Amino acid sequence: MLRINDEAVRYFHRSDKTGVLRIGLPTDYAVAFLQGTLTRYIRDHADVELEVHCDLSRELHQHLRADDLDIIVAVMPTARMPYVSRMWTEQPIWAAAEDFQLPAHAPVPLGAHPEGCDYRARMIQALDAVERRWRIVYTGPGISGLQNAVRNGLCVTALTRATMLPGMRMLTEVEGFPALEPLRVGLFYKHPRLSAAGLQLVSDLVADL
Repeated sequence: MLRINDEAVRYFHRSDKTGVLRIGLPTDYAVAFLQGTLTRYIRDHADVELEVHCDLSRELHQHLRADDLDIIVAVMPTARMPYVSRMWTEQPIWAAAEDFQLPAHAPVPLGAHPEGCDYRARMIQALDAVERRWRIVYTGPGISGLQNAVRNGLCVTALTRATMLPGMRMLTEVEGFPALEPLRVGLFYKHPRLSAAGLQLVSDLVADL
């Protein structure tokens, strides 16, 4: 009887974790989490199908509200938002190729994600505030293309320290690149709708923040 009971407990524990989890991430967080937290989660929970959707934060919020995603990590446009579980601050930094030099009075060549990207908005706001000219020379949705454009000297951009690569350096205020406004980031999910597998993933994500 005890053996049958133990098997039943294991069965229901396993079935609680079985299913599909849909997680939404901004591009830079996809890089960080896929290399660590999500990879470990997939390895340890083979019975859970994980679907990762990368998009702009404003789109991720819409998908969560529409129940198209279960968990999202996204920039918070305001300090108080529904479904937020944890929030923290990220400091964007200016990134350029190690040998990047900009001629005096030349407009800053910017690389950015498409309109609606919070990093793009912060770069433009910072340069406009000091009346420094700029132009968009590279636009793309993926982080890899943007990183390559920066390392090849085509443009400068705003990254986090986690997405800086060898061959890049940080640009400073001394070089005419004003500090960028910090980003408020949150982990969101609809508490009553999340499965045991989802709650475990939330716990793993929070532990690695």
